[in-house]
Amino acid sequence: MIKIWGIITARKGSVRLPSKNIKKIINKPLIEYTYIATKDSKLDKIILSTDCEECIKLSKKYNHIEVPFIRPDHLSSATSKHIDVLKHCILHYKNNNVTLPEYIFVLQPTTPQRTQEDINYICEYVKKYKPKGLTTWTKDNTDYENGLAFIIKTDVLLNEEPIKNHNKYEACSWNYSGFPDDIHKVIYPNYKIVDIDELEDFEYVEFLMKKKGKKQTRNTIKIGNRIINNESKPFVIAEIGINHEGCMKKAIKMIYDAYYAGCECVKFQCHIANEEMTNEAKNIVPSNANNSIYDIIDRCSLNKEQELLLKKTVEELGMIYLCTPFSIAAADRLEKLGVQAYKIGSGEMNNLQLIEHVAKFGKPMLVSTGMNPLHKIRKTVELLEKYKVQYCLFHCVSMYPTPYDKVNLPGIDDLKYEFPNAIIGLSDHSIGITSCFGAYMKGCQIFEKHYTSYKSWSGPDIEISITPEELKSLIEQLDILKECNKGDGRLEIQKEEQGTIDFAFCTLTSTKDLKEGHILQKEDLIAKRPNIGDFLAEDIPKLIGKTLQKDIRKDEKIYKYILL
Repeated sequence: MIKIWGIITARKGSVRLPSKNIKKIINKPLIEYTYIATKDSKLDKIILSTDCEECIKLSKKYNHIEVPFIRPDHLSSATSKHIDVLKHCILHYKNNNVTLPEYIFVLQPTTPQRTQEDINYICEYVKKYKPKGLTTWTKDNTDYENGLAFIIKTDVLLNEEPIKNHNKYEACSWNYSGFPDDIHKVIYPNYKIVDIDELEDFEYVEFLMKKKGKKQTRNTIKIGNRIINNESKPFVIAEIGINHEGCMKKAIKMIYDAYYAGCECVKFQCHIANEEMTNEAKNIVPSNANNSIYDIIDRCSLNKEQELLLKKTVEELGMIYLCTPFSIAAADRLEKLGVQAYKIGSGEMNNLQLIEHVAKFGKPMLVSTGMNPLHKIRKTVELLEKYKVQYCLFHCVSMYPTPYDKVNLPGIDDLKYEFPNAIIGLSDHSIGITSCFGAYMKGCQIFEKHYTSYKSWSGPDIEISITPEELKSLIEQLDILKECNKGDGRLEIQKEEQGTIDFAFCTLTSTKDLKEGHILQKEDLIAKRPNIGDFLAEDIPKLIGKTLQKDIRKDEKIYKYILL
């Protein structure tokens, strides 16, 4: 069995871009993308060779990365050879009597677009074709190495086999002394991978990654007959929750008001107080309340007959009924009611016992992520994917209300990048509806807002709730944003703009009467509307020195046929 080790080579210093490896790109240090891509990959061992303390500290978040030493100074300068860095690493293991692998996969942190799929593909390629070495290249006007992968056989690395065509690689920053000439080249399209060397590269890669993040949500989730994906209308959930305070008249009023506002979905919360809390909860008072959480939940809870009536009311109006279970008993009740999907609150996201119980039902799950860091979200996602359920992850901040400067919409980028199989949504607790618009432009497809018929009502979440009027505006404005967001992003002239071009563009015109045989000078020309004539304002340099074949008058447009 062929073994392949990955060596992450990260030097603290950088001449062109200081602290490059720990510089943040889309809210994450550059090197962390390599840590993530190598997790659960087909590499047999991942080693970090670095003199950077920050890189080492960050690696401790990832159990699959070994840091056997701190790279010595003489191998950490701008003039150090990459080959020597690899030899130092391999010899460390050899001197400690560790069986060496057949191949070394060099992982430079400067290619954050590299994915686990890329790594696995290269590993399979190497095992199949068994080259002495491999590099990845970008196919553009000219081919160039992109840094995604460098593979070298361990014995070639240690023995320094001579190369026959070294000049082929001299232009590369890698310094290939000891590399064989029969390197296999794997070609990637020019939009796939860019190696970061300077600030311009960094900014360009960040642009590409953000663009990819916007378009990557091609996933689909289906709730009842409603399909939700990047092509569908935004899906808005009116979260009634427990704003009804146990009053069925209020609950039904809010359902009808949401229906008349044009909403497709309303959501409640299913609480069975003694199943989700112990008596200690009677001593805990939420920051936005005066009574204990136990008393609030017990007072606002509905029985199964009431919940069934609400579900029937919602569905008779052609809307979707959703509900959040806060215990296994509540989930079982909802399953018996025949709900079409489940919403999991932020507080329950890390309750893997509940997550697994609900996932076994096999229905779509909408999961809020407030109060949970990425490593906890990953554990939940692993369960969802284990049971092959469709799922949505809601960006969420569990502050009631959430100050605008704490909404943290850039966190949506992290969710999209980390969980490419997920539909992304926003469960928003800020005042009003503005945050939803920003979230839509970042790629969110589902939006949950607490909701009430009247702000004058009492209720646990009234302060952060929107009214039917705001709900209607949110739905309408999101639909408009969807229309505004159509297009492929290329900055090209649209055919419908031609009518404006005809009068808005300026073409070159004479500033005075000019005689046949006159040689045009800059002062002879001025750009004026409309767009009649053969030369735009930008063409002045092309006309200087040209000879007129005929007399022209002041303000006459310049055409090709009057020039020699």
